[in-house]
Amino acid sequence: MPPKKPLTAFFLFKEDYWKQVKDDNPTLKMTEIGKIMCEKWAKADQQTIAYYEAKIQEARELYEQDMKLYESQ
Repeated sequence: MPPKKPLTAFFLFKEDYWKQVKDDNPTLKMTEIGKIMCEKWAKADQQTIAYYEAKIQEARELYEQDMKLYESQ
């Protein structure tokens, strides 16, 4: 089975903040929480975005290494 592609920077961000947004807004539906997450990402400062972009770059490099190993088998 080939390795899974890494998530996007937004999805890493979402994983980190979803629970907090859900806890702050317990009555909202998942779609409404998703909209809030999109808004938070759109308003995120450059430092936050750079942090998640760096994390995704590391994940891409690991993915490429894993794909090379998988393809060589």
